[in-house]
Amino acid sequence: MVITITISTIPAYFISICLVLLTPCIDYVIVFTQLGKGNEKLMLASTPILFVVQMVLLPLYLWLFIGEEMIGVAHAKPFLEAFLLLIVVPLLVAVMTQIYAKKSELGEKVLGVTAWFPAPFMTFVLIVVVASQIGKVYSDISIIVRVIRYMFCF
Repeated sequence: MVITITISTIPAYFISICLVLLTPCIDYVIVFTQLGKGNEKLMLASTPILFVVQMVLLPLYLWLFIGEEMIGVAHAKPFLEAFLLLIVVPLLVAVMTQIYAKKSELGEKVLGVTAWFPAPFMTFVLIVVVASQIGKVYSDISIIVRVIRYMFCF
């Protein structure tokens, strides 16, 4: 038996699933690379390229997976605002911090102290996100179960 779920049935959930699966969090990859004793500096250096590629390909991915219905749902302005505020601004701050650290002993100390920040901050963000959405998950559990079944085709 095949269950058909269309975007008009539960658009927010389907779009959310597509966003999570199509644009994975690169910051997690950096932290896990570091924890696994990989080359986190190389991964960090590739982050801007990976972010830009994801942002450029995301509209195409959404159109491929959701179809023409996506055109009426998604608008470019929020994506551009998020890109600028969440990617470009922090990237510029990071570049300026790196430049300052190379020229100043205090800057190097600040970088050394803050090097361990990503893991606890990611944990904090996950806790806040889960706490903010747990009520919605509880109230819509039947829809979520349908989406999970649909994803795994059973």
